[in-house]
Amino acid sequence: MRLMQKEIKMKKLIYAATACLVTLALLLLMTGLIAQPQAPMAKIKAVKPAPQVLPSEKDPAPQEPVNIIKPSISVLPSIDANEDIQVELQAMVNLETLDFSPVKTDFIGLINAPNSTDLGLVEMDQEAIPLIQTAPAYPADALIQGIEGWVKLTFDVDASGFAKNIKVVSASHRKIFDREAKKALKKWKFKPGKRGGIDKGLDNQSVTMQFNLTDN
Repeated sequence: MRLMQKEIKMKKLIYAATACLVTLALLLLMTGLIAQPQAPMAKIKAVKPAPQVLPSEKDPAPQEPVNIIKPSISVLPSIDANEDIQVELQAMVNLETLDFSPVKTDFIGLINAPNSTDLGLVEMDQEAIPLIQTAPAYPADALIQGIEGWVKLTFDVDASGFAKNIKVVSASHRKIFDREAKKALKKWKFKPGKRGGIDKGLDNQSVTMQFNLTDN
């Protein structure tokens, strides 16, 4: 009986020892697994790209300098529009120096204008004696076109010596010189006629104005 009890105790001890060994082995195995170093992760190195060598740019061939010819500008002399026109009237008649003996008086009026313009011969008929004479202006259209001509006017002289009733009798060109001729004649002053010591007007007077262009 005692032997059986001893055997049972021995078996229990053996089972207990075996269980302890198995448990210990499992613990050691687990510890080994935990302690086992993991394989190091592979390091990825960034590879720098090889520098690209660009072909060197050739410097452009130097261009030959180009000579720029500047146009020559000729400066024309300026003409002042306000420049006074010098007028020389050789037939200005003064009352003190006038010779009253001839009935017919001839005189010449000369005007120096741009482009060498001058007023030509002016003839007076009958008894009208000019005391003050204003030269007519040369018409612009005729001056540009180089037209010359003449105008014959008839008029009366009043007691004050001024022309009135001015009319164009004939002309070389129709209405080209008429206006300037009549305009100038209105500014003239004549020696009025005398009758019994009293100034009287003169009728049926005439004058021919010539418009001439001469080149110096």
